[in-house]
Amino acid sequence: MRYVSYTRLVPWEERDTVLTIGEQNAVIENFAKGKDWNVEKRYNDRKKQDDGEGLRQLINDGMARQYDGVVVAAFPYFGPDPATARQTAFEVLYAAGIHFAVAEDGFETAEHSREEVAAYFEQKRRDMHSKALTKWLDGLEVRKLPKWPPYGFIVSEDGLSYVKDEEVAGYLDEIFRRYLAGEKVISISRWLNENGILNRAAYKQKKKGREPEGNSGWNPSKVMDVLVCGMYAGKAERKYGGRIVKIPCEAYISEEEQAKIMARIDEERRVFQRKTSDRENPFIYQIFSEASGESMVLRREEGFIDKAFYGSSKELRIAHSIPFETVTDQAREQLMEEKQRAEIAAQKIKEGKAEDSFQQEKARLSVRMKEALEEMKPLLADGLHSAALASLDAEVTEITDELKRMEMVFSLKNPWVTLFLDTEIPEPLSRAAFQKLAERVTVSADYSSVKVDFKAQDAKRYLPQEWWEGKEMD
Repeated sequence: MRYVSYTRLVPWEERDTVLTIGEQNAVIENFAKGKDWNVEKRYNDRKKQDDGEGLRQLINDGMARQYDGVVVAAFPYFGPDPATARQTAFEVLYAAGIHFAVAEDGFETAEHSREEVAAYFEQKRRDMHSKALTKWLDGLEVRKLPKWPPYGFIVSEDGLSYVKDEEVAGYLDEIFRRYLAGEKVISISRWLNENGILNRAAYKQKKKGREPEGNSGWNPSKVMDVLVCGMYAGKAERKYGGRIVKIPCEAYISEEEQAKIMARIDEERRVFQRKTSDRENPFIYQIFSEASGESMVLRREEGFIDKAFYGSSKELRIAHSIPFETVTDQAREQLMEEKQRAEIAAQKIKEGKAEDSFQQEKARLSVRMKEALEEMKPLLADGLHSAALASLDAEVTEITDELKRMEMVFSLKNPWVTLFLDTEIPEPLSRAAFQKLAERVTVSADYSSVKVDFKAQDAKRYLPQEWWEGKEMD
């Protein structure tokens, strides 16, 4: 057979001793003599800034059948990098019927079956991968993966890859099987809880020999975290020194199955967004639970695609929550009733029915003013600016301001009246309207009703309550 050689100046693998091109040729010649070959032509890449011209010419001549086999001193002296070396030797040259020999390994494809050749190059791929990873870990003084890997995995014996944790592998397989079969995540979480399966955080505590703290069960969100995690499709990475390194990881599902899962999740999110795009949350940071005292948030539970609930972190979802529609409907109804009271007050003021109440407040303030002025007379006569005089002076100013305020309260300029008369209350209730008219909304302890606290109540409390008490608000 006609053999040619290939050498290169710089190997792609770090080696204790780097062979010069002349030394590589000597190794090749010695190997060839043992095989009774004649090396008919030499190809090489001599430049430090390797442009790969020698390797390209080798491939072109091989495709033109100008030789039958290639021999190299060692595999790292073939090609610019590990991937190119394996691909060129096995998937290009050998696939085209050209043999490949490595002097350092004493290996020649012509002496082995196709299965043995494939196994040789697969082992080369694994060795290269392992060496590259070990180099990264050694260079960063991190030789092992974390002791506590993500849920469903344990660290391999060599500490360089993730393999399945058989204790929970069956549960994860079932999660993926059920979701791919069309089951909803709320149903999957219910199945996990019914079978007493610990969630990821609780299982980790158990593995550490600790008693799981808090809620150890599953919910739709925790199931969704598993479904969207790329590690379960064999995609594991770690960041070392600012660079991302891929970590070997045993897969639970194929990339095709993960693509199907993500496509379904994306579609369900689009459907949900379409159904809720016109639904505004009017009560952000303004809705509180009477039971827990906590601020409540709007939860859109998977499995309840057309509904939304309010709940707090201390409250169980669904069981201890109140439907979105209940809150918005009751809050808007209470705002409309308050607006009707403001309309009644405005009408009464126009009819002059606030005058008596104003005169009563004015008389009360007049008495206070007279008393303050009487107390000030002897102090003014002394001509001394005492603390008592300063206090009385402040009281007189306060009474004057209060009188001006009463004049406004018992007129159509009353802040509460103008606020509600000037603000439209849309249906559905908008955030802008609620923020303008209300301080907060409180959900009752039994999660059946809400109570709105309105703004400008100080201006309202001076008006006669009998104007609207006992009246049915439309």
